Amino acid sequence: MIVKKYKEYAPVVIPTLSRWNHLERCIDSLRQNELSEFTELYIGLDYPPNESYMEGYEKVKAYLENGIDGFLNVNVFVHSKNMGPGGNLDFLRAEVKKKYTRFIETEDDNEFAPSFLSYINDCLEKYEADDSVVAVAGYNYPIDTSDFAGNTYYDDCYFAAFGFGTWVDKFQTMRDTITYEEFWRFYKNRQMMSRFCKYYPNQYCNMVKAALGYGMQVIRGNDIWKMDMTYGLYMFSHNKKMIYPTISKVRNWGYDGSGENCDEIVCDTTKKVTHRNFSFECQQLDLQKWSGEIVLTENISYDNIARRLDSYFEIPVVELYKVKAAYYISRIIGVDRARKLLT
Repeated sequence: MIVKKYKEYAPVVIPTLSRWNHLERCIDSLRQNELSEFTELYIGLDYPPNESYMEGYEKVKAYLENGIDGFLNVNVFVHSKNMGPGGNLDFLRAEVKKKYTRFIETEDDNEFAPSFLSYINDCLEKYEADDSVVAVAGYNYPIDTSDFAGNTYYDDCYFAAFGFGTWVDKFQTMRDTITYEEFWRFYKNRQMMSRFCKYYPNQYCNMVKAALGYGMQVIRGNDIWKMDMTYGLYMFSHNKKMIYPTISKVRNWGYDGSGENCDEIVCDTTKKVTHRNFSFECQQLDLQKWSGEIVLTENISYDNIARRLDSYFEIPVVELYKVKAAYYISRIIGVDRARKLLT
């Protein structure tokens, strides 16, 4: 079989700690990909922060020491002290930069379709010179894409971190741009915030709550936590975008309460599917063979796509009004005084 040659095959970065069952599923699914034999893995095993992680850590360590086949090469880094999720990832990204200009990043709780690596590598090849594209998602949110004419689409605010491909330089530029000062420039731009609220009310609420100290802890001292939400702020404010598959090539098993970033979700099937009521582990995976042809959906307007995403990331109307009021109050009396009133 002749396999398409790329400028380079993107390596896969996987930070891990103690979830041996998730890690094995992740590796096994990647091994089923056509390009696995051309793909390097970079696995960082963090040291447990406390005794409660030790049993799982020892199982992961034994699994890694037993060897992993089916890939071009497997680079395993066993840390002697706790690096934390961010420190572990930073270490792995630095290692990848020594050899590659692009990479795929995933947590250990993701399962991949057999076409994942081919799709990601094709997109990384096609969009490398397009400065407006910062990354390629392997995951797609459970929105209706049955009327999409293409097999991909783009979004300029939501950054799906459940297995994504990117380029070293573009990713670093994004992270360097996400600063404390940049966050507040965005926040104080009323025109930008108004447009943000119109298209992405969920992200708008996340940002305002973070700024006023009663939501996600994005502000950490005089720095900003660089993660999917702040990546989304960067894309929206700098006219960047992420490419998505119309059918997800990733299934996330991390909403079982075992992870650092995802709380446990118990789905009520009698209610509407939203980001807080969805059985992620049951999500449909794209099992069709990847054609190699990237077709961007153009028959659906961008506003229409944004509305579908907004419906999935549903925010109660009352909550949205409260957050908008909090934002306006903070602009009148100042963020510090508003924060004291709200926390």
